[in-house]
Amino acid sequence: MKLNQRDIYEKLNNAWNASTQECNHFLQAIRSIQWDGSYMADGDFVFYIGDFEVQTPVLDPFEKSNHLPSVWWADGSGYIELGYNGESHTFKR
Repeated sequence: MKLNQRDIYEKLNNAWNASTQECNHFLQAIRSIQWDGSYMADGDFVFYIGDFEVQTPVLDPFEKSNHLPSVWWADGSGYIELGYNGESHTFKR
């Protein structure tokens, strides 16, 4: 079953929040998704399916970073950060 954008966001967000120092659920979730590809950009890991992207500075939630991972919606409407229970940002790239 192929996940839609919202399902991927929820899966990654739940995994980010559920990770412990003993069990990195976030990395497991990243690895479980069939991405079209991945690359590094400006120090971030980028995983994508079509125009939908996940950008993360770290693959371990306990590693220090300057910002949280974010999900960029394929329709260009903006992004939402993982681990943040607020609303989606409307910043356009």
